[in-house]
Amino acid sequence: MEYRFDFGDGAFSDWTSEQDSSAQDTGDVYYAKATHTWNKAGRYAVRSQARSKRKPKFKSRWTAPLYITVVSTGPITAPKVLCPMPGQDTVATVNILFYLKTAQAYCSNGDPVEYRFDFGDTTLSEWGSDTDSLGESRFTVSYSWKNPGSYFVYAQARSKSDPSLISQWVGPLSILVGGKKRE
Repeated sequence: MEYRFDFGDGAFSDWTSEQDSSAQDTGDVYYAKATHTWNKAGRYAVRSQARSKRKPKFKSRWTAPLYITVVSTGPITAPKVLCPMPGQDTVATVNILFYLKTAQAYCSNGDPVEYRFDFGDTTLSEWGSDTDSLGESRFTVSYSWKNPGSYFVYAQARSKSDPSLISQWVGPLSILVGGKKRE
């Protein structure tokens, strides 16, 4: 038997035979595997088909589809979380530390991710990250504004292994800072 895949975007795998290293015997059942890269985000119906190796004209029907959702085809996604720490709203006080967090950015090649903030007053945080109890990458930072006003905060992610892979900025998160101007 030989097998092939329809990746739902017009691309098909080559026929894979049982003797190929990509087809494996699990008793009376054979399965094949193939890799594919989609060029754009979307929902794709992936199907497989079998045929006789000795009589290639004899093909099975296509299997029912398995739906695959591709959420990003870029090298790194922008963070999906940008918010104050729990218990804080979006109002801060001059010279008092305010805590922000960002999370849920992913690198398509599996690299660990680090984050930075733009605090809206020409200050950028250093790149950094930590890991939560579920193993997810995130970054929590504290910052204090020196002057009252309204500030737009943004977050960005990049690959720790390849710092040239940088996401777009996400935001803004509007922070209202009250209090007296720092002398």
